[in-house]
Amino acid sequence: MRPLILSHVKCTISSHLRPFHFLSILVTLLRQVVYKMNAVCGTFSAGYQFTMKMITLALMMIGLTGLLSSQSTPADLTKPFPQTAFQAKRIAERSVPPTVVNNVLQIYGERNKLTIAPRTWKILFWDPSAEQNVRSVTVTDDRVVEVKAGYVELDKLRLAAYKMDETIIAGSLMVDSNQALEKVRATMQLQNITLSSVEYWLKKEKDHTYASWKLILYVAQGGEEVELGHASISAQTGELLECVLKRDKTLQ
Repeated sequence: MRPLILSHVKCTISSHLRPFHFLSILVTLLRQVVYKMNAVCGTFSAGYQFTMKMITLALMMIGLTGLLSSQSTPADLTKPFPQTAFQAKRIAERSVPPTVVNNVLQIYGERNKLTIAPRTWKILFWDPSAEQNVRSVTVTDDRVVEVKAGYVELDKLRLAAYKMDETIIAGSLMVDSNQALEKVRATMQLQNITLSSVEYWLKKEKDHTYASWKLILYVAQGGEEVELGHASISAQTGELLECVLKRDKTLQ
């Protein structure tokens, strides 16, 4: 029998290739082996065919294991956008001076009709080096899409410069947006009511020491979304401060 000689195959595996790509390369190499063996031996014995099937199965298992291990990330990071306000805040902090990362004025979560969690968050930082002492960072789909200074009041036009005492006390933000929503959902008033979307506001009201969440709630009705009401939750303790729902046909 002539010795088996395989043609030289150059294969460089990049660390960035996905498991299925790597598996396809291994299968291609195996097919070349089978082809050469067939050319030399003519036919395969039953034992050899069984061995080749086992090798193929093993390669498939290796590829599947690699795929699963590459996707084993924490559940809260599997979606392509920050699911909570604090996640968005950590992303926004990369775009402001380190000296102002703890000077949060407001956080706004834009209502998303597809999911309860916003895709876009806007975080306002008090920055004495910026126009009007304020810098706004917009985070969409886990990346910063806009950074601007001055005239960035989210709910009303503001001409006066921001003051340091309007910032939220560092270390007092203990309740994230998803936790605030769970507090609202747990109330008796929202039993058996399915929310379709939520608008999120985090800020310190005038004459208040600590910040609170304000959630504007929406439900689906007749193919449209209608405002159900709003609720307020302490961002420090998680206490439900207020829950006001519209007592009309929305709840019927």
